[in-house]
Amino acid sequence: QTQQFTATGTYSDASTKNITASVTWTSSNTGVGTVGATTGLATGVSAGTTQITATLGAVVSPADTLTVNAITLQSIATTPSNPSIFQSQTQQFTATGNYNDGSSKNITTSVAWASSNPTVATVDAALGLATGVSPGTTQITATQGTVVSPGSTLTANSPLNPSISPAQTQQFIATGTYNDGSTKDITTTVTWASSSATIATIGANTGLATGVAAGISQITATLGAIVSLADPLTVSTGPVNSYTTNFSLTENPISEAGKWINGKATGLDWADVRTTPGLAFGAQTATAINDDSTAVLTGTWGPDQTAQATVFTINQNSTIFEEVELRLRTSISAQVKVIQG
Repeated sequence: QTQQFTATGTYSDASTKNITASVTWTSSNTGVGTVGATTGLATGVSAGTTQITATLGAVVSPADTLTVNAITLQSIATTPSNPSIFQSQTQQFTATGNYNDGSSKNITTSVAWASSNPTVATVDAALGLATGVSPGTTQITATQGTVVSPGSTLTANSPLNPSISPAQTQQFIATGTYNDGSTKDITTTVTWASSSATIATIGANTGLATGVAAGISQITATLGAIVSLADPLTVSTGPVNSYTTNFSLTENPISEAGKWINGKATGLDWADVRTTPGLAFGAQTATAINDDSTAVLTGTWGPDQTAQATVFTINQNSTIFEEVELRLRTSISAQVKVIQG
């Protein structure tokens, strides 16, 4: 910051005159503040005090103390405000520091990030990159020294069109959108319903669904006169052995017409395919030697896009599952785990 000093000369006839540009200005401590020798414009350098004087010939003004205050962080603001993601998706948070001199600065990588509920979403402490873990809400905060940002509510939504087995559970999340553009987790405020309790039940006040028998049930949430769009919950009685693979899609675009291809003539059954917004799972194509051998994903692929698929073997023999390929122009790793159910 700067401070303009002014010099007024008093003469023997009692007259006065502005001599700011005629005197020579000096600062006793240029490490704290400098001053233009002919202008009197002082600039703060670091916290402390310095004496500013004006000299004309043999006449020197009394020293004027210039105090340079330390620039301190007053508050931290994080963006975006109250975002919503799906499980396994990521959300980048940004921290802006506001200082006592009125300035602001991006301090995203200078703060310590924290999630109040890591079982819902984790956040990289140094980078501010959050990852959804399970349905629910968590508060994301940024801290530097003793200054802590207000919490930003991150909602991790349950997947669209989920699929479970009998006796398995699936947590649903309800997010209310209001006329001021704000959103809020209202999972425990709405009334949940399942269109077919013989296929799946759901806790009216909790949103926790339980598979009963094979089929599809429509899950809805109601608050007053407002009813959510139905989310189909599929309950399937698949083979004993299933294989779940999660692909993180970070490349554009996929080759070979966007096909997922299995590698066994005996065939694999595709089931429980979930995608994040922007992607769609197309129709499966049967061939002469393979059952549901090809599955197609379409849409815009980007760094935050993910797809999750469960693949069942035809004859419930785990040795049949040997290869599932996601053929891309560049290779992408896949993590495969066996689910006993």
